Amino acid sequence: MKSAERGNICEQNNLECYQHEIGTIEDETKELHWYAISVEGGNKKIFRWYLILAEEENTNGQNKLGYCYLLGIGTTQDDEKTFHWYIMSTKGLKGK
Repeated sequence: MKSAERGNICEQNNLECYQHEIGTIEDETKELHWYAISVEGGNKKIFRWYLILAEEENTNGQNKLGYCYLLGIGTTQDDEKTFHWYIMSTKGLKGK
């Protein structure tokens, strides 16, 4: 955590611990925060990873891709794509 706070992009990216409750409790807000910081720090691969997950109908990937479009993280801000991916992520949750 300390190296992530100091700007280590790899460590920021590894903070998916909040998603999988590895050594902490699940916290999607913190998870998204650290992913966003890692992307802003130059790691544009996260956006591409979310895109791949989203296209494979992964609801978590769809939601995070919408978040990237909402804030322009790793891509251009796009309200239409934000809305699209947020809607897609909720459609997948209805079957669970």
